[in-house]
Amino acid sequence: MSRKKDDEAAVALARRVATGPIEARREAAASLRARSAEMHDIRAAQPALAFAMLDPDVTLRRLAVRATSERVESAGCDVRLAFPALMRAVQDEDAEVRGTAWVIVSMADARHDEPRRAFLELALAAGSDPDPTTREWSARAIAKMRR
Repeated sequence: MSRKKDDEAAVALARRVATGPIEARREAAASLRARSAEMHDIRAAQPALAFAMLDPDVTLRRLAVRATSERVESAGCDVRLAFPALMRAVQDEDAEVRGTAWVIVSMADARHDEPRRAFLELALAAGSDPDPTTREWSARAIAKMRR
């Protein structure tokens, strides 16, 4: 797909993530997650994914952090736009959301160093989280912050 078509597809899916019945929103988030590896760029969808990280629906939150995590892991994408939502996601009541949010914070590249520092206090507190994924990835984030 071309960059323009990727942007158009990402914007269309982002609209569906942001509005409508919950099943349609989940489906759109899952589609963004599935397509993130094959599309050149889904940055246009990041605001909707960040917003979805704050949704009351845990399934939608999980899909949103997973899609963002996969962008960081596969392509080192810029996810600074998501950092305000990630501040809440790393404290989510759901262990999968918390753990995946810490994956994002810890794996984000050097462009993210300054905003990542805001997470230090939260990362230190996450060291006693009952979820092992949350503990592991918050420790990795601390290591990056201290470089």
